[in-house]
Amino acid sequence: MITITNISKAYAATPVLENCSLQVPDGAIYALAGRNGAGKSTLLKLTAGFLCPDTGEIRVQGKQTWENRESIQKDIGTLIDVPVFYEHLSAAENLKLQQAYQKTDTDIGGILEKVGLSGISEKPVSAFSTGMRQRLAIARALLHNPRVLLLDEPLNGLDPLGAEELRSLFLERAEPGDVQRAAAFYKVIRYSYGSGCTSFGCQPFDVRKTFHLIWQAADRLANTVIENKDFEALIRQYDRENAFLYCDPPYFMTEDHYEVEFPRQNHVRLRETLAGCQGKWMVSYNDCDYIRGLYEGCHITAVSRINNLAQRYDRGCEFPEVIITNYDPQERKKWGPQQMNLFSAGLLGGETEDGRN
Repeated sequence: MITITNISKAYAATPVLENCSLQVPDGAIYALAGRNGAGKSTLLKLTAGFLCPDTGEIRVQGKQTWENRESIQKDIGTLIDVPVFYEHLSAAENLKLQQAYQKTDTDIGGILEKVGLSGISEKPVSAFSTGMRQRLAIARALLHNPRVLLLDEPLNGLDPLGAEELRSLFLERAEPGDVQRAAAFYKVIRYSYGSGCTSFGCQPFDVRKTFHLIWQAADRLANTVIENKDFEALIRQYDRENAFLYCDPPYFMTEDHYEVEFPRQNHVRLRETLAGCQGKWMVSYNDCDYIRGLYEGCHITAVSRINNLAQRYDRGCEFPEVIITNYDPQERKKWGPQQMNLFSAGLLGGETEDGRN
């Protein structure tokens, strides 16, 4: 992330930037547009740590750029001003020198291929066109796999096809932010039938029609804590008398459908962990003799749901499941809200319909 706060910069008595603030989140691609002399290149140089701001502060990945201008370079790749190379050396040799300076072991051939120079990597730079030099400069900026790229007019000298190729490269390198990840995950879930995301059968849909669901989910999950831990550690962390724990483990004999390994003994370990819980818990499973035997003595409720995968071939097909709890699930009906009238519940202290007070 780049955070620019109230930056000002002047050359002699001429102000170039005044109280400039900007925040660029991880994975984002921002373009600076403005007339010549507006301060675009100066802002890039300040962000890269090449210049010291007169006032304000710039942080890249949490570090102040000027105070950490040497160490921060491992996180930043730059193409600012006209690129300079050793003219008598080839593209590959120029990158090898840069690689030795940065102490990296990136695949030079792979980088040159990405920028479209693999076929002429041994050609001296003195014979390069403006567009080829620009591609080499971008390769140099990418050489150490930086977290942040600062590129000043990176498409100069490129034909339309070359510009599109590099644009695709920049988009490919951009890490998706939280919103992009959420939208991509939602789309996969919306399209997918199988838990392994290997089968697709839904009709195409307009994701914009479901934005209200995403906002609702965002509101409901605003104070949610998401953790990635072993289930036993997580249960023990949050278990208390007033806790309610819901577990949705991989279904028995379908463990191979999941990316994370969940061996058979984990089913037993989950059962043993839940047996020691102080709070109430609920587990959902596929209905089978092994699971029923494993949770013998608990409240087991048989339910069914539509088998989405089978719907394409067998309409109405249902999948048998069980809901397992350490409490009687019928209890809530005794205490839940009910529709009552004056004659059925003795609200006025009189007799009910069956004569009881």
